[in-house]
Amino acid sequence: MTAAAIFLARGGACKEIYLEAVKQDGNIISSVPMVFRAEEMYIAAVSRDGRMLKHVPEKSKTGKTCNMAARNTRYYDFKYVLEQILEELRTAELYLEAVKNDGDALEFVPEELKAVVRRGGT
Repeated sequence: MTAAAIFLARGGACKEIYLEAVKQDGNIISSVPMVFRAEEMYIAAVSRDGRMLKHVPEKSKTGKTCNMAARNTRYYDFKYVLEQILEELRTAELYLEAVKNDGDALEFVPEELKAVVRRGGT
């Protein structure tokens, strides 16, 4: 357990401390009270591990947060993360981030976007 996690477990609480803890361990986001959560904290969580998108409320999922999650998810977890992303946020840019991270993610790119992703998004 990190020092920040121990501090939080002992009752220390402020937005900045929670943010620093999440930056060290994205999993900590699950213990952060909703009142302290904001986009910056969600991005910190998914930048450590894209699977932490499961802790981001639907109304807080943005293109930026979802693209960061795609960028930080291994192929074998991408299908799980993709299921948590709203259809309208599943853009060529999101798939490109996933494929840049792990080329095998191309398997999950819809046919109509594969050519764009293969060209690097242009």
